[in-house]
Amino acid sequence: MLHRAAIPCVIAFALALPAAFPPSAFAADEQPAPYDPYNMKKLNEAAALREKKGCLQDSCISASGAALGFDMIFNTKDVFLGFRYGQTLVRKGVIDLNADVFFYFRPFEKASFEQTGPTTYNQYREKRYIAGAKVTQKFWMSESLGLYGGAGYGYTFGSFEGTDRPTHDRWTPHYCGGAFYSFAKMVNLEGGYQFTKIPHSPDHFIFASISCSFEALMPADTDKDKKPGGGDTNRRGLETPKPDAKDVFR
Repeated sequence: MLHRAAIPCVIAFALALPAAFPPSAFAADEQPAPYDPYNMKKLNEAAALREKKGCLQDSCISASGAALGFDMIFNTKDVFLGFRYGQTLVRKGVIDLNADVFFYFRPFEKASFEQTGPTTYNQYREKRYIAGAKVTQKFWMSESLGLYGGAGYGYTFGSFEGTDRPTHDRWTPHYCGGAFYSFAKMVNLEGGYQFTKIPHSPDHFIFASISCSFEALMPADTDKDKKPGGGDTNRRGLETPKPDAKDVFR
């Protein structure tokens, strides 16, 4: 009889339980996390140097990291002109790692002497070309100025005017180093030293180059300047803090 008398109490307790503990009491807080400008600033500063050059990752093999340049190497005895295609492989902090392929040509026919006997020489007018590839590393000292150094390998070949006599073709190493200056990520100037072994010419050259970055031709991304916290970024990639409501209506 006692257990039958307890049934109404159990039913009343079951009906009262939802009212005492509503589901909203166990629901997760649906309010967004408070905006923390300090943490957002730290995250933005870590990527600022890469973001200002148009790259948000360490690996940057894309059209935005490519450049097409016009180069010149010269010394007191020779001069070569040519074209270069460069691709940024990695951007990490203030360091850029680039790979370049190039083709140079002598813009004139140079008089060259070939020994034909113990005391005899023949003079020929030589055409000369250089093709190769190199890897360079850039160190950004500021947003526009920096230093670079690199090494590569190539092949130099040519021909003599008016004869089928073979020229001295050979493989040659390339070593280079110097400084560069970038105008608003569009036009880049480079100058320095280059070592290249070329027959009938000194091995030491002065290097000068002007190049255009493909990044300047890419459409601007209007969404990349928006941050989850609501602030925008300035030209250095750092976040502009979102104004407080009390400062707006003050």
